[in-house]
Amino acid sequence: MGGIPVEVYLKGTNGAAKAVEGWMTLDEIAQTSGTAAAVVRFLRSYKTPAAQSAELAANLKDGKEEDGVLTGELKDASFKELLLLGVRQRDGQEPPKITEAKGSARFWIKEGALTKYEIHAEGKVSTGERTLDIDRTMTVELKDIGATKIEVPAEAQPKMS
Repeated sequence: MGGIPVEVYLKGTNGAAKAVEGWMTLDEIAQTSGTAAAVVRFLRSYKTPAAQSAELAANLKDGKEEDGVLTGELKDASFKELLLLGVRQRDGQEPPKITEAKGSARFWIKEGALTKYEIHAEGKVSTGERTLDIDRTMTVELKDIGATKIEVPAEAQPKMS
């Protein structure tokens, strides 16, 4: 985030992250200010690729399949989180307003299995007096399913419970 590498481990609603200051729980990070608090908001709303791709597919309008790729426009609610990623909201300030929003998704399917998906979102996000033009694409590639092993560092383990 912001050019600083962040290592994160999540288990259910608990998590630990390590950046410049060492391992911290999500609650500890939330008490800091700036970018770190935005990271916690993102992590707490994180959806696994299986959950996110299923939600996106359910919100696909007029899906079309060509050469193993399913594409289509998305209903608003399914991509607005991507527009708000990293948008800061100050205490007492009205929630950000999104206008001119549109989003699309593409799903790559090989031998009946999802191998990759991509979300594209664009629109205007207004906070206070400031309006940002956002054009963002997020791509998730699925591989080594069932074979990946994760080892949580010993320093992070106490922060996970």
